[in-house]
Amino acid sequence: MIRSNYTYNTLNDVLYIIDENLGGMSVTNNMEDVLEAIREDGIDLQNYKIMYKDSEGIWDGVRITKYDPIEIIFFSIGTTDFHEAYDKISDGVA
Repeated sequence: MIRSNYTYNTLNDVLYIIDENLGGMSVTNNMEDVLEAIREDGIDLQNYKIMYKDSEGIWDGVRITKYDPIEIIFFSIGTTDFHEAYDKISDGVA
């Protein structure tokens, strides 16, 4: 059950998720369920680098370490600027 309010999209090989911060559980605290719901939408997570904007407006990243069930680790990108975050994750800097 998804308890977070978020939107997502893809750009090239990056999947980005935005926490809409509408009172539900934060995307950060519910990331495995959010990713599972995105996978159920037909997105093959193995094809994407993943970044997300948290409820405080900071972009950070997620690496999936196991796919069934989904297990993740977080890593810092640490910017509020989408283009800076995108450049870092797509260049492999983050």
